[in-house]
Amino acid sequence: MEIPERLKNKVELYQSTGRLFREDNELFSDVSWISVFVGQGINTSAYSPIADVLSDSELKLRMTEVRQVILSASQPLPTHRDYVFKYCAADK
Repeated sequence: MEIPERLKNKVELYQSTGRLFREDNELFSDVSWISVFVGQGINTSAYSPIADVLSDSELKLRMTEVRQVILSASQPLPTHRDYVFKYCAADK
């Protein structure tokens, strides 16, 4: 099946810069697109050029903020072991 032009453009942008572009309230969020791309073996070949414009201190601040968001979202979640034990345990 031939890939639609809009999807080709989205893949090329992601591969060349690691960036995503959402059009007109697309159903998929950036996180969903990244999940699809990584799941399909589509990886970036470079980082976003925006990183070259920011100072080291600004980059560090932004990465710290990303880390905090990830930590605050993941801390309340059970460990993999606890989840499997609670929801997937085999009947005895």
